[in-house]
Amino acid sequence: MAIVSDRLLTYKRQVEQLMGKMEETGMETDEVHSEIGQLQLLIADEENKHKRYQIENIRRKHNYLPLIMELLKILAKEGQLQVLLAKAKEKTSQIHQKNDKKQC
Repeated sequence: MAIVSDRLLTYKRQVEQLMGKMEETGMETDEVHSEIGQLQLLIADEENKHKRYQIENIRRKHNYLPLIMELLKILAKEGQLQVLLAKAKEKTSQIHQKNDKKQC
C-alpha cells in the first residue's frame, strides 16, 4: 500500500495557489474561477466523505450486543419471540426448498 497525501489538503493548496496567482497577476479569468469552483466542489465531497467515514467507524466500534439482548428479552416477555422464530424458520425452509429446486 502506498502512502498518499490527503486529497482535502491537496485541493485546498491548489485553491490557495490559484488565489495567489490571481492576486499576483491581477487578472481574474473565467477559467481560473471555474477551476476554483470545481476544486471547492471536490473539497466539499472530501469533507462529506470524511463525515461518512467517521459515522461508519462509530457504528463499527459500537457494541450492539446489549441492545440485541434487551430486545430479545422484551420479545420473550411479550410472547412474540416464539412466533417470530417460527416465521423465520418457515422462511428459511422455503428459501432452502427454492434453492434445492434450482439446483436440480
